[in-house]
Amino acid sequence: ELARASTITGTQTPGSSGHSMSADFAILSESTLHDRYLRVESRLVRYPDGREVAFDIVGHPKNEHHFVVVFVYFTARRSAVLLREFAQAALPQRGSLANLPTGGFDPRKHASRAEAARAELSEEAQLRGGEWVCLLPPDHPGVLEAKWCRNRFTPFLCIDPEPDPAHGALDAEEHLTAQEVPLQAVLSAMHGGDMLLPAVHTCSCALAWLRQHRRVVDSPLAPPGGCEGGRGRGFTVRRLSRASDASLYGRCLGLRASLLWPHESPPPSAADYDTADGEATFFAAVRCTGQGGEEEAELLGTAMLHDGRLRQVVAVPAARGQGVGAALVSAAAEAARAEGRDELSVGAWATSETFYSRCGFEPDSEPYESNGMSCRRLRLRLAQAGA
Repeated sequence: ELARASTITGTQTPGSSGHSMSADFAILSESTLHDRYLRVESRLVRYPDGREVAFDIVGHPKNEHHFVVVFVYFTARRSAVLLREFAQAALPQRGSLANLPTGGFDPRKHASRAEAARAELSEEAQLRGGEWVCLLPPDHPGVLEAKWCRNRFTPFLCIDPEPDPAHGALDAEEHLTAQEVPLQAVLSAMHGGDMLLPAVHTCSCALAWLRQHRRVVDSPLAPPGGCEGGRGRGFTVRRLSRASDASLYGRCLGLRASLLWPHESPPPSAADYDTADGEATFFAAVRCTGQGGEEEAELLGTAMLHDGRLRQVVAVPAARGQGVGAALVSAAAEAARAEGRDELSVGAWATSETFYSRCGFEPDSEPYESNGMSCRRLRLRLAQAGA
């Protein structure tokens, strides 16, 4: 019933599931400093060279210092489930982050980690059943949450679960929403620094398993080109900040002008666009060339989102047909969901209606004319997980 990832063989290296280095260090003493939701302990350790160093170690002893994380994949729709969950330590910069169904292993309630994973799926995503895969080898103790933390986690993959009408209740302190999203939205959250690290690790393992077992085509999951050596031929979508991504933001404005208004001379300046765009959020599809930095990134396309409206999705001619436009739409849809919206609208030219239809948009108006172009308003319903 529960499949497992294959054990990787070969020379053991630091970070593997072995414990060859542990004999070189000795725990001399431990004492509890604080014990509430988290337990904080003072641990005195003797190093191989004789040094003695004291550390603060944290963890959840009632859960046997173990929790589970679940990646959900829907085969037919090629989609996944993401949570937007209140993260108490993220304040004041933000209140919530992207996450996956996650929860502690409680030996009083769960006979196994797999049972704990099923319980969390029911409680946080309101789903049940499906095909389950444990993404660690059978003898693995769990991935360490942080080097100063006792907690470890086991990542799971659940394929094609169904709605759970008798789903479990959230814990009293939890505040979250679950949404079904395209796979590109998962990658955007992972690479955009908007996801908790155990979830990032679980997403990475799950997507690798799906590719390895041919459960998903490579196109939407192609790894970003990556400025580290330019590995792969894929791309990534970035949500831009005018302050920290000023160079790339300016290039997006220039690309948009050259593709949408190629005969306007001179083209509107970046400052003019910035004034007109106001509070809009910009997205850039980029492929790094191997040198690092915004100037070396190959800009493939851009889009903007404002007040629930998608505008001016463009891709360079050489990148068309590679999923760039669909990836930009997916990133904007995920951002709209994060704003609490239940739909995304776009005023589409008649020539682009087929593209938006493939992305899931439906007509929301009769055709109309704008600046000499035949247009129609379309909308995309932003589905909730389990709906």
